[in-house]
Amino acid sequence: MAAPEAYTSPGFWQRPFAMMIDLVIIAVLGQVIILFFYSFLKFHLILSNLIGILLSIGYFAVTDSHLTQGMSAGKKLLRIRLLNQSGQFLKPWQAGMRSILPMTPIWLVGIPSFGSEPVYSWVVFLGFSLVLVQWGLYLIDRPARMMLQDRFFKATVTREHEEGLPQSTLAAKQVIIIVSFVLVSLLALRQVIPAKQDAIHPFTPLQQELLSRPDIMDVRIRQGIVGRNDHEYRLSIALWMTRGPEISAAELAEISNAAYRLYPDLSTLDGLHLVIKSGVDLAITDSFSHKIYFVDND
Repeated sequence: MAAPEAYTSPGFWQRPFAMMIDLVIIAVLGQVIILFFYSFLKFHLILSNLIGILLSIGYFAVTDSHLTQGMSAGKKLLRIRLLNQSGQFLKPWQAGMRSILPMTPIWLVGIPSFGSEPVYSWVVFLGFSLVLVQWGLYLIDRPARMMLQDRFFKATVTREHEEGLPQSTLAAKQVIIIVSFVLVSLLALRQVIPAKQDAIHPFTPLQQELLSRPDIMDVRIRQGIVGRNDHEYRLSIALWMTRGPEISAAELAEISNAAYRLYPDLSTLDGLHLVIKSGVDLAITDSFSHKIYFVDND
């Protein structure tokens, strides 16, 4: 289906605000799913994240395609729409696949690490790099403001104004150079600047012991400055549990004893900082409760 021919690129603020509106709608839809399936999803961390990802892709497959004339709810409110470079509306599968890149940083925030802090660290790094590249291209490539997903699917976001479709001013080689420069620079900074809470121990045995419990789905461990007054040097253990965030004094003692047994050097720290989480995470929205416990090393 052909689109009207009178279009040009949107203003700087229109596209980000349209995306924010769409994200709010997706989050609301996610909360509806959580409302009806909470008792089931809280036992399935991977499945709940997958459902959230599929919900996001499905939303944009419908609302950014020819089914709605390239206008999701956010785009409709901001009076912009999505077309390909030939002035045609995208097919649902194209619109859905195109949404993966812009949504990936949001999905990565909630992805399970399954006890691997290095994996989680690299996942966060990847998400941050992608955001930086995307919005760097958005700022540089004027007037078309084409991001990576637009280039892959030869699409453009437009608004009614003048004749013709906005064209990118950046060649493919220039985009590759920009992306490579950003990634190499961030990798170099990551090696030079230490993280505030980098773990100094390979905590795998402790993570494996905690994950062996049937009520624990994910474990994240960091060592750094955490605590009531943000000045205590503690070991921080975040546990995602299938039941509520309440744990007994005996369980708290069992976890802390396991940490000190496996890593005697931890006795030099101020104590343990234990965060218990329970609920559902759909990658794009969540509903969970948490409780923080402190075990002082007296």
